[in-house]
Amino acid sequence: MSLVPTILDRSVSITVLTALDDCDNCRIQDIQDTFNKIYIIENQAVEKRLAEQIYSKNVLLSEERYSFTPRGEMVYNSIKYFTELFAIDNSYLSKAK
Repeated sequence: MSLVPTILDRSVSITVLTALDDCDNCRIQDIQDTFNKIYIIENQAVEKRLAEQIYSKNVLLSEERYSFTPRGEMVYNSIKYFTELFAIDNSYLSKAK
């Protein structure tokens, strides 16, 4: 039953609800700030996900730099392909400008 802890650990919705609970009559900026503080920084979301990808052999860490492995490149390209195939919003896949 490891699914429940994984869902709770990764849940954006739960973190948003927690941010809402932290203030009264919140503005969106308050919720976003609290979300970033809790989920991204304190929970080390990026670090955890990179560690998972290294473990899965999709990402390589060398001299404090991250890059795709050939497998990771294939996985990422597959994700892009399937989001296009099924007309799923893939705006999160575009590079930040």
